Amino acid sequence: MKRGVLFLIGLFMWLPAAHGQAPFEQEVVNVGNTGLTITNAGFIGRSNVRNAPTGPPSFEYPLNSGIEHLFEAGLWIGAIRASDGATTVRTGAVTSSSGYSTGAAGYELYQLEPIRPRSSLPSSDFFSPRAVSQQDFLTAYSE
Repeated sequence: MKRGVLFLIGLFMWLPAAHGQAPFEQEVVNVGNTGLTITNAGFIGRSNVRNAPTGPPSFEYPLNSGIEHLFEAGLWIGAIRASDGATTVRTGAVTSSSGYSTGAAGYELYQLEPIRPRSSLPSSDFFSPRAVSQQDFLTAYSE
């Protein structure tokens, strides 16, 4: 029987920003046999994994193998404005060898809150009855 891993990342976006910008943070999902870096700025993976292969996984499978399957990926949010019918898109990442930089072209989302872990495991320091998996990460960002 094959076993799978469920990744659930709580990502919320409020428009407009209700309060100030939080410091950039990243966490690693490492439940099961997969490692994935997530951020509170709307993208996943490590943009510098090619130049700096040591450190947290970008999207490593099997975990601790050194085999990466992702450079960087980002959330894309699109909408049709009611006011004029224009289609607009906001992106959490772009292809860039220089990596993440606050305010850089293509990185249109910014972090509002730190990453908050929670877990469905009663033995975890982050146990919460509201958790939906063994390792949840919640954050908020805006554009």
